[in-house]
Amino acid sequence: VGAMTACTMLATRGLQPFLKIAGFWLKFSEVTNAQQQLKQIIDLCPEEDITDIPQIRDVEGTVCFENVSLKGKDHSAFKINSFDGIFHAGEFIGVDGRNQEQTTGLMLLLCGMYKPDSGRIFIDEFLISSMDHSCFNGRVEYLPRKARLFNGTVLDNIAMFKPEKRDTALDTASLFGLDSFVADLPNGYNTVVDQRSNDSLPQSLIQRICLARAFVTAPRVLILDRTLNSLDKQTRELTCEIVKKLRGKCTVFIVSDYGGFQLPVDRIITCSQDSIAVAAVEEAIK
Repeated sequence: VGAMTACTMLATRGLQPFLKIAGFWLKFSEVTNAQQQLKQIIDLCPEEDITDIPQIRDVEGTVCFENVSLKGKDHSAFKINSFDGIFHAGEFIGVDGRNQEQTTGLMLLLCGMYKPDSGRIFIDEFLISSMDHSCFNGRVEYLPRKARLFNGTVLDNIAMFKPEKRDTALDTASLFGLDSFVADLPNGYNTVVDQRSNDSLPQSLIQRICLARAFVTAPRVLILDRTLNSLDKQTRELTCEIVKKLRGKCTVFIVSDYGGFQLPVDRIITCSQDSIAVAAVEEAIK
């Protein structure tokens, strides 16, 4: 036993230099990777001076696509090819979302999260590609299928961390029936949530928080990307009643996988592998 113990101690001591070398190599690799990442940041093109970006005070909500094209993930083929369309302020537009890559790509182009490979997109007279997304100040709101919370309190999530929006946020939360939901939380609207809350809190609560967040800024363009289809029945019915009141005041794009838009629409955008077209409701359902 003594001999085995001695051998083990000697073997451990013999490995120490190699372990130190391995530790040094890991640290060296981390430093090298950090240097490479820093170089990539330094080599980035300088951002456009904020003073050169047109400032948006307000928009009416007229949307114009001019010969817009966007390539797919592999950058070899166009998923959106030479799309033209004008949508007047206050219209309700249905988007046939069976081709998810096309429809979501089109909606992300509209809210400025994608930039077109060619063509131009305007909201009123403002060219989207030349704007900083933050300049829209909530006048263009995009709601995806999957609702997500940010780190902060429930009220922070609704008010988008803007203290001046807190009163409006509370009013909007009541409109979406959040008072009874939030009453069950430990600290009400001051309950702290984080990324883990997206899995632990009831989905209906998260959905209503995110819906209220989108309405706090009184958007002029609202994009519901499969949002209504993902809501529970009670939340969907309540949301539809609220959205109905936006007709004529807000341009609403409602994306649905199978044409069930839940609300009356003025026109429908239909997508196919070859093209995207806009049609009146009667023509689109033929």
